[in-house]
Amino acid sequence: MTATTTTTLNKKARALKPVASNVKKQTSSKPTKAVAATKPKARAKTKTKSNVRQTKTTTNSSISSSSSNNDEVLHQRKSHRKKQGERVVGKAAAATAVVTSVDAKSSTKSAAKKSINKNSDISTSGFVKRLRTKKISRLSGNQNGSSEDIDARDRNDPASVTDYVQDMYEHFRNKEEVQRLYIGPAQDGRKQMHINENMRCILVDWLIEVHYKFKLFPETLYLTVNILDRFLSETMESISKRDLQLVGVTSLLISSKYEEMYIPELRDLTYICDGAYTEAKILHMEENILKTLKYNVTVPTPHTFLVRFLKAAHADKLMSQIANFILDGTLCSLEHLTCLWRPSQLAAAAVLIARRAVGKLNWSPTLIKYALYDEEDVIRVARSVLKAKNKLDRNRELLALQKKYSKNKYGKVSHYKFASIEDPF
Repeated sequence: MTATTTTTLNKKARALKPVASNVKKQTSSKPTKAVAATKPKARAKTKTKSNVRQTKTTTNSSISSSSSNNDEVLHQRKSHRKKQGERVVGKAAAATAVVTSVDAKSSTKSAAKKSINKNSDISTSGFVKRLRTKKISRLSGNQNGSSEDIDARDRNDPASVTDYVQDMYEHFRNKEEVQRLYIGPAQDGRKQMHINENMRCILVDWLIEVHYKFKLFPETLYLTVNILDRFLSETMESISKRDLQLVGVTSLLISSKYEEMYIPELRDLTYICDGAYTEAKILHMEENILKTLKYNVTVPTPHTFLVRFLKAAHADKLMSQIANFILDGTLCSLEHLTCLWRPSQLAAAAVLIARRAVGKLNWSPTLIKYALYDEEDVIRVARSVLKAKNKLDRNRELLALQKKYSKNKYGKVSHYKFASIEDPF
């Protein structure tokens, strides 16, 4: 049994040998799906690596070629810039030569000016005190220059009446007069012995405040003070202290009727007087004033000339505000200003002070032509105006003018400090 079994097993083994060999061949010739899937990927990786190597070599070659091209371009640009730089340096050298020649000329001129003006100002500010080497009065330059026609630009404006304006101001200059002094004792020929300078200043200060509250024209204020002074100097009556305010408010009513489009009502005037006078009293005083003045209301005031002189000075807004502030201050001083100088002289002094304040020359040929005053004549008036202004500033009771010009509407010019005329500008 054992022999037969072994022989059978050997026969089966022999029979199975070619099958196993065929299986091995099939497995070796036909790989599995996983192996077949991985083989193309490996090939793709080898291909990509070769492609990357090729691109690196191409990029390196292109970079080397572009770098060589860039070097050539940069070399060309540098050479071009050098040429331009040489040209620019040549031009700059020529320009510096011209500038040095001009600087040499300017330095010689400045040295000549310094040698001439040894006593000139150290600073040029108009609102602060200046340090000076010597206190002398300096007159403006170009006094003999050419003047301008200030009416040429308004030829086509009918409201400017350029054909008649020169004749009008010649008429105003012939009609202007110095106010007579009416305050003082009777033995001196004065008519108002019950009124002094301080009382009149308080009244004018109150009129400035009322004029500002009613928003009236500037001409109305100047005409009001003019009517007040002329009535007190020409009337035969002796005005008492109690009726002085009545004369003032009635003068405001008359000037408002003459200058304004909408006049204050009588009930408003009695209200601002705190009921001290009735409407009938105001109307009766109005008749008395007009009869005393013989209905002569059209008179040239300082503001009439100020408008013309500011136009001749080519004034800006700030200069106009300063000039109006200075001229309004002259209304409060009768004895030292109104009774000494003409209205045109006071207006010219206000313009001169305003020009000094904004840093301009004191006077100009155009102002000489239209104001008909030289600088030496106006300086004497300006000194007295500033002296009266300093006296007014020390009075703590008269604050209406300071409050009015401390507003933004008027440029806050009441806060400015003005240098005296004795100091050279």
